[in-house]
Amino acid sequence: YNRLTGEIEAITANPFNGAEDLNVCFINHDSYGNVWIGVENHGILLMNSSTKQVVQQLSLQDIKVNFSHPFLLNNQFAKSKDSIFLCTSDGLRLCKYENGKYRIADLNPDLKKFETVEIRCMTGAKNGGLWIGTNNGLYFLNNKTHQYDLIRHVPGLPGTLLDNYINSVFIDSFNNTWIITTKGLNLLRREE
Repeated sequence: YNRLTGEIEAITANPFNGAEDLNVCFINHDSYGNVWIGVENHGILLMNSSTKQVVQQLSLQDIKVNFSHPFLLNNQFAKSKDSIFLCTSDGLRLCKYENGKYRIADLNPDLKKFETVEIRCMTGAKNGGLWIGTNNGLYFLNNKTHQYDLIRHVPGLPGTLLDNYINSVFIDSFNNTWIITTKGLNLLRREE
């Protein structure tokens, strides 16, 4: 946005094929100054935030996507400066930054079960564990025991999730875990 002219710069050309509209389903950034742009059914564009130039394209083949259903990049979670998890409609992917480019790497054995599950979101817990939101509940991976807890909605049972379709997970400064589902907000209070 240019405050002097009131103009907003539009990026509309789809670098994957040039013809279709750029249907963006997700946007975020990495620690190298790249903007990650998830393009529905095409893949991911990495754009340098200062030059506005595409520096890398990750196609559906690069991301190792199953072509039987639409592809969406739902979220990303930076494990470290050089490792980023991609939460996709086709499962969890790990991107490693090497030699100036990202590439898809193998998941560690603890996370293999999420390769084919729709991953909606992911965030790290303060104790080093991982919260993994899916279209079928919320998982917590304990990094010490390598065990999973699954938290789900149980119809008619109070105190369960409002819904199993998890849109986002947020941990506040008091270590409470906020869970956004399609039917509302749940709160897991920090254990005293």
